[in-house]
Amino acid sequence: MKAIVMAGGFAKRMWPLTQDRPKPLLPVGGRPMIEHVIGKLLEISSISTIYITTNRKFEKAFSEWLEGKDYPSKVRLVVEDTSSEEEKLGSVGALNHIIDREGIDDDVLCMGGDNLLTDSLHGFIEFFRSHGSTVFGLHEMQAGNLCKFGIACLDSSGKVVDFEEKPEKPRSNLVSTAVYAIPRSELALVREYLSGSNNPDAFGYFISWLYSRIPVFGFVFRNRWFDIGSHETYEEANRHMERQLPDS
Repeated sequence: MKAIVMAGGFAKRMWPLTQDRPKPLLPVGGRPMIEHVIGKLLEISSISTIYITTNRKFEKAFSEWLEGKDYPSKVRLVVEDTSSEEEKLGSVGALNHIIDREGIDDDVLCMGGDNLLTDSLHGFIEFFRSHGSTVFGLHEMQAGNLCKFGIACLDSSGKVVDFEEKPEKPRSNLVSTAVYAIPRSELALVREYLSGSNNPDAFGYFISWLYSRIPVFGFVFRNRWFDIGSHETYEEANRHMERQLPDS
């Protein structure tokens, strides 16, 4: 299995914090948030390579950060030839780019570099292995604006029966997190999706297209999840992570 960490967003909503620094390198609980993501991935022994994908604007920042880390050699930086919001490939476009560039012919686990899970990934990977089809992570949101997220409805087996990106009238409170696993046998569908006039940006649009063609499943994470998309959620994640630190 190969893992891909999406770390190329420009995050204008969080300026000035992210004006000259990539959001995944902002500190959360005393360390860059991407280190929390990498830590979860390193717990999965079946992952042979971890690709961090970013853009030209933040290449130096990520290169300097990675040089200062004692990570295994399987953690690698891949740089897209983009440097502005207008040029960005989008989440699905970036996934397709790295699959092609690196010649990936394996199962793929994709995670956002600015989405923090407190769950282990082991249960998610076991669920993916048992179903043999695309699986994406969900969180049961008890409060907040559901219209900002991708919303899923599942049957009793966890199969997706409805999915809509940013719906005006959400049909459930299961929101999509930036965690996706795609089996090797279904990677060609990423390119097929992009060959049409489909949205390359949010991954939820790909899920909306995909679940009507093949079985797609959702896995519900039970513990805290933070989608770092604003100053407010960033501060909330920091407070939570700091409470988890051992007393000095």
